[in-house]
Amino acid sequence: MHVVVTIPSLPDEKVEGELSYVSPVVDPATRTIPVRMDLPNPRALFKPAMLASMTFIDRSERRTVIPSTAIVREDNKDHVFVELSPGKFKLRDVTLDGESNDDRILQSGINPSEKIVLDGAFHLNKQRKQNAIKGGE
Repeated sequence: MHVVVTIPSLPDEKVEGELSYVSPVVDPATRTIPVRMDLPNPRALFKPAMLASMTFIDRSERRTVIPSTAIVREDNKDHVFVELSPGKFKLRDVTLDGESNDDRILQSGINPSEKIVLDGAFHLNKQRKQNAIKGGE
């Protein structure tokens, strides 16, 4: 993760770099978390165990997410209902990535211009199965 570092003893130095280690433990005496950043030090300004503050720079990327309520899990695969025309839907395979809150990150399977069922996919799938048993689709 990219970080910007402020060092109280070196107020005129602006330091940027990549975080290389974060301790899993908070020091109870100082209430600090030891971290490490690899950086060049040709003037020997930076000393081991120097106190510093870090600002984490978020390099987020835009990804398409769909609510978990839109996902139908069947045959070990993820699907969504895509609207073909008003009131007519088709179950489509999708590839999903990680989770973000109650949403799943979409990798592939639908285009941004397509409409999908966001809520009630479970009930729509139940109806689809009943229709298939009756011989209809």
